[in-house]
Amino acid sequence: EGFAPPVFTDFTYDNLGVPKNPENPFYDLPPAFNRDGDDFIDWGLGAVVGSDDELGKVKVMTLRNIGVSDPYMHNGFFTNLDNVVQFYNTRDVKDVCPGDYTEAEALAANCWPAPEVAGNVNRDELGDLGLTADEEAAIVAFMKTLSDGYLEE
Repeated sequence: EGFAPPVFTDFTYDNLGVPKNPENPFYDLPPAFNRDGDDFIDWGLGAVVGSDDELGKVKVMTLRNIGVSDPYMHNGFFTNLDNVVQFYNTRDVKDVCPGDYTEAEALAANCWPAPEVAGNVNRDELGDLGLTADEEAAIVAFMKTLSDGYLEE
C-alpha cells in the first residue's frame, strides 16, 4: 500500500474548556449574521447534532503544521503555542478570571477565563498536567517540528 503521512489527530471532538474570545470579530457582525451579538455562544458539535452530550465540543485538529497555523483554538483565543501549552498545563490550577478576559489580560492577571461552554469539559487529559516551564517549552519545540515546509502563496 502507499505511504500515508501522519496526520497527528485522533479525529474526535473535544471540549477543552477554551474561554470565549472577546476579540473575535464575529461578535461585531450585523444581526443578519450574528443575532446574539456579544452574547453569542459557540455550542460546537452539540448544536449541530442536537445533543447535550456534545455541547462545546469541536473537532480535534491536526498538529501537522501547527507551528504556522496561528491563531489557535476554534475561536482564535490563543496567539501562540506557548500560551496554548500553558493553558493545557494550568487550566484547572490557575484562578478563574472574573469575566471575559482576552488572552493578554488573562496572562497579565495570572488567571484563565471560564470555559465558553462549561459542560462536557475534558478534565481527564488536560488542565493540571504538572509540567515545568522547561517541559512546556520542549512540547512547543516538538510541535514546531511537525511543519512540512510547504508554504501556500
